[in-house]
Formats: sequence, structure tokens, C-alpha cells
Amino acid sequence: MSIRQETISVAHQNTFEWIFCDPVAHQKLWSNFDQWLESGNGIYWINGKAGSGKSTLMKFVLNHDRTQEKLDIWSQGGKLLTPGFFFWRSGDRDQATQESLLRSLLYDVLERRRELIPAVFPDDWEKWCFLASNNVLISFSDWTLAKLKVAFQLLVNQTSHQLRFCFFIDGLDEYSGDHEDIATYFSELSSSEFVKFCLSSRTWPIFRELFQNRPQLRLQDLTFEDIQLYVENRLSSSPRMLHLERTDPESAAQLVQSLVHKACGVFLWVNLVVKSILKGLQGGKVSDLPTLPDLARYGMDILGS
Repeated sequence: MSIRQETISVAHQNTFEWIFCDPVAHQKLWSNFDQWLESGNGIYWINGKAGSGKSTLMKFVLNHDRTQEKLDIWSQGGKLLTPGFFFWRSGDRDQATQESLLRSLLYDVLERRRELIPAVFPDDWEKWCFLASNNVLISFSDWTLAKLKVAFQLLVNQTSHQLRFCFFIDGLDEYSGDHEDIATYFSELSSSEFVKFCLSSRTWPIFRELFQNRPQLRLQDLTFEDIQLYVENRLSSSPRMLHLERTDPESAAQLVQSLVHKACGVFLWVNLVVKSILKGLQGGKVSDLPTLPDLARYGMDILGS
């Protein structure tokens, strides 16, 4: 697991479950993700605003049993591997480069399928065996991007081992290199019937252009009910809010709906504002809380800082 993945919040209880449902039944516009897992190919693009919950959704999907079940059907008895990587420009620089991406994915796969190492690193294997037999420490610090690309290409081309890959790559907009290059790279790799990618990024023009014909969803359009559930559950943890719900249910409901609508699909914003409300409720009355416009400005100030 990458450092970035460890820092991402776990999805709030009962949120994001809709991604495995039929979008037609929900009367919402998104490409059927469940169907793509089971029988699709190429790339599935999860996109959305900053703070809309893309990384949380990617972590949710990557670790969900349903994902594994559907991909097992897609793999048709092959050896399924589902490595993930989360780009992160705010952390160590090494979390935002293509070198770190390929090193992480190669390690993730080869640590579980060590029999593939000679095929993926044919020029180095004998040397490593010799060094290891003489108790010499092997250094991998000199691996260039070119060498990593060759190794990764050899990995995804291992048809003799009946391998099937579904890679989950979060935060393409956090990549420190050229965004068109990295998006094109994934597109080229996904041309194999044995390899596919679930990618996430902000809805930037370069990604819209390259992924416009791919299965996709725009997250902020689909999380109204999730955000409402989150707000209701979090506020109900306050005794003062519960008192308001009993004595003035109309005002309590209005507060919830106002927060949900002002969030505009941005989970991070509503998380910050709800925390502020709960803090205010601990020290005073509901009437002492800042107005919603004040809270909205507060949330936007933090997001912009």
C-alpha cells in the first residue's frame, strides 16, 4: 500500500455503494461500473472536482469484495492481479513521478508472483542470483525510467502465465510530469485484452479530450444522497442537534438540506463545515452558530489555503 493510500479517509458507512448498481435504475448518468468490471476493457475514468471524494471512492472500490468478484468473472480463470497506486504531489516527491508509479506496481505484482521476476528482468536475473549467493546487497536505486518501462511492458505481456491485470490509479492530476504523456501511456497499455485500468483525476480539459469516449462517471453529480447521509449521521452525534430535531424539526431539516445543497458535491467542503458546526454545538446553542454563508466562506477559505 502506498503512503498516500494510507492517508485517505475510509468511505462513510453506506456511501458509494451505488457505484455497483445499475445507473439506469437510479436514473443517473454514468457508465455502468459493475458491468465494466465484469466484461469491459480499456479504461474506466472516474473524474470530478477537487475534494469531491475521488480518492476515497478509489480506495473504496479497490478494497471492495464486489470488485474482486466481478473481476474474477472477467479474468475467466486467469491469475487476477489488482495493483493500485495513488499519485500524491503534496507528499514526498517520489509519490508523484512515473518512476514511483512503475516501481510500486512492479513491486506489488512481483512480491506476490515471484516466479515472474526472471521474465520481467531477464538481463538482471543471473546477476542478482550471483550477488545474493555471495551475500552481496542488491541495489535498485539506479533503475531508470526507461528500464522500468521495459520491465513493466514485459510484465503486462506475460500471456504464458495466464495473467489478468486491472490497475487502479488515482490522481492523474497529481502526477508531476506531462499529463498528456501519462494518460496516453495508460491508453496504449490498455489496448491488451488482458489489461485494463480504472483511473481517476480532476475533470481537466486534457483528460476530457483523451478519455471522452471511455466509460466514465463525474463524481460530484452522483453523491447528493451520500453527502446527505453523511451530514445527517455526523450531526446526529450532537445532543444539541438531537434536541433541535425534537423541538424544531423543520429548522433541523433546513440546516441539513442547506449544507447538502451548498456542498455542490464536494465532500471535503461539507466535512470541514460539519466539523465546525459540531464544534460550535459543543460550546453553545444552535442559535449561536455562524450563519451558513459564514460557514460556506470558512469552508472555501480552508479549501483554498
